[in-house]
Amino acid sequence: MARLYVDEDLANFVVRLREAGHDVLSARESGAERSDPWHLRQASVDGRTLATFNERDFRYLHRLWTSLRAFHVMNVQHSGIVTATAQLEPPAWLPALNELFAADEDMTGRMLTWHPGRHEWREDRWRPEV
Repeated sequence: MARLYVDEDLANFVVRLREAGHDVLSARESGAERSDPWHLRQASVDGRTLATFNERDFRYLHRLWTSLRAFHVMNVQHSGIVTATAQLEPPAWLPALNELFAADEDMTGRMLTWHPGRHEWREDRWRPEV
């Protein structure tokens, strides 16, 4: 299963993710009063995919990180981000997360968003022109 770093807005998912066999570290356990960039960096240092409902801010961070790598400002990829288009309760998102991580795909440098109405993951494939 997956190594996950769960943002503060997913606190009600932690127990269920652990019950499903995932190795989970929550933002609250790691330092809840920190910024989003700090949490993404911490997740990446720990080799954990970050799970959050804060799609907008983390999409910005994903694109910024990707740009810095494209322009050779930094050489490390983040460990992945998963999010959803809406705030969901665990029963509405856990099956999708479990299925995604059961496929054992490499999440490094990727951002995937769950679209509950379509029952599909979409990857943010944005890349800057270099």
